[in-house]
Amino acid sequence: MSRRIDLRSVMLAAALAAVASLPAVAAEGRIPIPFSSPPVTPIVITASGKYILTRNIAPTGPGNTIEVNVAGGSVDLDLNGFSVSGNPGANVISVTNVDVRVHDGSLSGGATSINSAVGATRPVIIERVRMLSATATGISVPTATNVDIRDCVLIGTAVGTAVSIGGGTQQATVQGNTIQSWATGISVSAPVSTSAVLNNRVFQTSTTGIFVGGITSIISENTVRADGATGILLSGNGCKVFDNTVSRCSQAGINVTSAGLGNLIWRNVIREVTGGPAILIQGDQNEITGNVMNSNACGLEFIAGADQNVYRENMARLSTGGPPICGAAPCAPNFGNLGAGNSTAGDNFVPTGVAPCN
Repeated sequence: MSRRIDLRSVMLAAALAAVASLPAVAAEGRIPIPFSSPPVTPIVITASGKYILTRNIAPTGPGNTIEVNVAGGSVDLDLNGFSVSGNPGANVISVTNVDVRVHDGSLSGGATSINSAVGATRPVIIERVRMLSATATGISVPTATNVDIRDCVLIGTAVGTAVSIGGGTQQATVQGNTIQSWATGISVSAPVSTSAVLNNRVFQTSTTGIFVGGITSIISENTVRADGATGILLSGNGCKVFDNTVSRCSQAGINVTSAGLGNLIWRNVIREVTGGPAILIQGDQNEITGNVMNSNACGLEFIAGADQNVYRENMARLSTGGPPICGAAPCAPNFGNLGAGNSTAGDNFVPTGVAPCN
């Protein structure tokens, strides 16, 4: 018996095999990247739209790998699980003059993973991006209307800043990120109008874990561990710092600078600060309430000139003694008050042996 060959079946099988051999293609309404095969960098996006990577991208020439420059436009860049690498000294992704959302993929190398100089009227959203081995900055946004950075992983090279948001930004949210091996983890410079730094994991930073200089900001539920110098540095006004855990700093766990006025420092846990106070207050009219500060060089300290602050229901125990600020304070090492007009209801738990210190 002869076997009948179905020509249509053969053609269909061949077509399916050809499709399977192609890289991932864009869904309807999305523009595939790269624009040529083989890819040529820099890949320059000059029109608004939704773009999607269809393969890994490595630089084929000098400069940035992907450039987004759409004057007054809007771009959604879906990395689609792929990886983009950068040249030394260049940006992996450079953004100028455009509303931008970058999400769902990996970036490696380069001086800066994402550099977004978008202007004061443009928003920036970065979500679920893994950034590795940048030599200067993970994400840099000097100015924008709104900045939202969520659920990213930034692993550096022990220098630079993981997330740097400049003072030209009006609003910033940095939430749910994992940050490791930078000089500074998160920096939100003054005079950002308002910011929220929430639920981030910051560790192995050599200078500062989190710095916030804006007004009416929230720093909450972050974990800062193995920080080289200062865990949380605050120079803003009217801010709320609460429910953070900070450990293993070499200068101060939480430092409110002389520019920090009228802030609430509430329910934080600080321990194993080796070379300074768990909480250092240098500004005026702050409230420090319900913090736990055990096994540090010093506990709660108000320097000379830190005036009219209120402290209530704080615990500081097992302090070992530390730098001159503690030794000069009358109740070191668990508590020291060199300021004027700082008040309490006597409900702190800071054994000192010297009255009236609590």
